[in-house]
Amino acid sequence: MEEENKNNAAEATQQTEEAAAKAAAAAAAQEGTEGAPAGEGGEPAAESATERKPRDLFYERIRTNIPEGKYDEDEEEYYRNALTVMDAYEKDSKTLKDLTEKLNKRLGADPQEAEVMLDWLDGVDIRTAITRHMGPEALSTPEEGSEEYEAWSKAGEARRKELADMEAKVNEYRTNAEASAADLDALATENGWSDEEKAGVEEFVKGILEKVYSGRLDKDFYNLIQHGRNYEADIEGAREQGRVDGRNEKIEVEKKHLAGSGLPNGGVGGNASEEVDAPKGNKTADWLAGMTKRRV
Repeated sequence: MEEENKNNAAEATQQTEEAAAKAAAAAAAQEGTEGAPAGEGGEPAAESATERKPRDLFYERIRTNIPEGKYDEDEEEYYRNALTVMDAYEKDSKTLKDLTEKLNKRLGADPQEAEVMLDWLDGVDIRTAITRHMGPEALSTPEEGSEEYEAWSKAGEARRKELADMEAKVNEYRTNAEASAADLDALATENGWSDEEKAGVEEFVKGILEKVYSGRLDKDFYNLIQHGRNYEADIEGAREQGRVDGRNEKIEVEKKHLAGSGLPNGGVGGNASEEVDAPKGNKTADWLAGMTKRRV
């Protein structure tokens, strides 16, 4: 017996030593691989997340969550978008917490419903799960006149109305989509757009709709909408400014012409009391300018 114990102890010691030797060899190999440059000792280990600065990891996660941010223009954009991410997370967390509490309360009150839910989550057909845990009678029509029948009848009517509304919306969407495509084709023909130009308009509109559906509307989007709202006013303003600039340019030309003639600004029918800088070396113009000054 004593001899057997000695043999077992020796065997255990040998196994321990072998395991320690293997662990040491693996650690040494790993150290050699990490310390070796590319091409020596195998592939260099990739930079781990723990070796990177928390600030860089933070910036990377914000860029991943909100890639459209203008981070290169303003570093504060990171922190603004971080607050947006945190707000969304807190809102989702509260919603999930409330939902979990309601679900636990409901399933805790009726273990059979909990079993049905677990089977359904595991991929079992809902009808099969209900039949297995609540019996086939749970799927049958309740007795007419009972409280269950009234609730069942209202639920069926609500579902039928919901399906009818969905079908009507689908049909309306198809009709509107066809009318929209026809309007775009007509507009492209009227303006002589090429196929590429028409496709560009479609892609532009698609981009706007995707932003709206996603719920993420950035400053560029609002600027685009504002320009669209003010388009007519901006065009009319530009036209008016062009007319004003044209009149001013004409006045300046006339002023230069009168100044070159040596006559007081205004000339015939003008305001003779206005002072004009007469060209140097023109004695007549100098005399007329002096007379103008004395009349003021």
